Amino acid sequence: MEDGQSLLDKGDVKGAVDAALAHAGPEGFVLAAKATTLGAALVSEEQQKALLEKSLMYAQKAIELNANSAEAYFERARAGAQLMPFKGIFDGLALASEVKSDLGRTIELNPRHAAAYVALGQWNAEVSLFAGGNKAQVQPNFEKAIQLEPQMVKHRLEYAQALMKVNRRNKPSAVAVLERAVVLPARTFWEQRDLEAARRLLAELKR
Repeated sequence: MEDGQSLLDKGDVKGAVDAALAHAGPEGFVLAAKATTLGAALVSEEQQKALLEKSLMYAQKAIELNANSAEAYFERARAGAQLMPFKGIFDGLALASEVKSDLGRTIELNPRHAAAYVALGQWNAEVSLFAGGNKAQVQPNFEKAIQLEPQMVKHRLEYAQALMKVNRRNKPSAVAVLERAVVLPARTFWEQRDLEAARRLLAELKR
């Protein structure tokens, strides 16, 4: 799967998906799901829903082939989380529950899965108390992710965004998180995008 991952690291979503699907196995479907979900950030909002549904399908196929794949559950959760805004209230609540369950399964299979802790932190920041969200769980999950992968800009960027979503009075904390993020290296196309986003948000919060 190195070829597909290398293509994805360069931002070649279509090339990565094609290479991933040429690999007949759960790892191929996991990479196809990952690439498709990342690629959804590069298209218009009108196109995103179809891509995220395709990501869900790829992740589901990976789970069917390997029910013990932490990455498969994570990719299903990631695509599902990004699909939530496109759903109505009741469908959105059901999907939110499925996303949390998939994140729990990811961590059960791989307790050191940093991105799953990031996603769980986001989930608690965005989901209402009525639907099971717990704002007190935002910080511990993000801090765990950063402890596991301190060099990932994305973890700190999304932590700052979550802090601001929970309470605008968290601005000083969000600024401190972003100041640590913007000095980190960007090694891939996606990390460069995260770094640029972190710089923009930091500048906005400092105005």
